[in-house]
Amino acid sequence: MNIIDLDLEAKVALIGLLAHMIDADGKLAIEESVELLALGEEMKHSGLSEAVIRSRKSFANREALLKYASLIQDEDARALIRTVLVDMSNADGFRGRNERELIDDLIQAWARN
Repeated sequence: MNIIDLDLEAKVALIGLLAHMIDADGKLAIEESVELLALGEEMKHSGLSEAVIRSRKSFANREALLKYASLIQDEDARALIRTVLVDMSNADGFRGRNERELIDDLIQAWARN
């Protein structure tokens, strides 16, 4: 599965997860910005950075975001989203505790469904 193949709900969840991932360490590193631009190109979404910013209003807290993301049932979509998040968390060369926790919380939310 490629990122362009995600359905709308999975793309919305991914964008929200990316926003929370970026916020997890309190900064947007240059490497993360480059990764975000590449994702936007893959998704054919030229305004991905702006969509990530807007998603902060839709998913103001982690619980709301995880509840929405838990609705994704497609295992291939889940695997792709997890891979994208791991790549984003490693983009700056260091995966912090808050970034790891977000990924772990997402995996646990999926396990409950």
